[in-house]
Amino acid sequence: MIEYQTDQIDGSNILVVRLKGNPETKETQQMGYKFRSEAKLTTKKLILDFSKADVAKISVLDVHLWFKDYYDRLDRDLRMVPTALISNPKNEQLFKFLELSWGDQGIVTKPCQNQRLAINWLRELPTV
Repeated sequence: MIEYQTDQIDGSNILVVRLKGNPETKETQQMGYKFRSEAKLTTKKLILDFSKADVAKISVLDVHLWFKDYYDRLDRDLRMVPTALISNPKNEQLFKFLELSWGDQGIVTKPCQNQRLAINWLRELPTV
């Protein structure tokens, strides 16, 4: 099960979603769809903070097919929502794979070690 809270970085167009728990693929996809859609509609950039989550139930295959099998069927433009993902050491390998796989698919996403690095990366990107 996954829990989350949201807030906005003061004076910016960045929405932050902090997750806790042991998310499974389907609920994480649904949560991601909700917040990527919100960010798209409000022209915000997005930080998904998984630093207090254990993504062990999400497989490499799930990650690779994430957009093709789920988001693309609903809204292909969600690929272009600038999204920084904050991980933790336990999830690092999966997020490294995600960076390669999603980068090859043209998805504007970058794993970062902390919120400061995530904000810096997002601020370098043009607003969509």
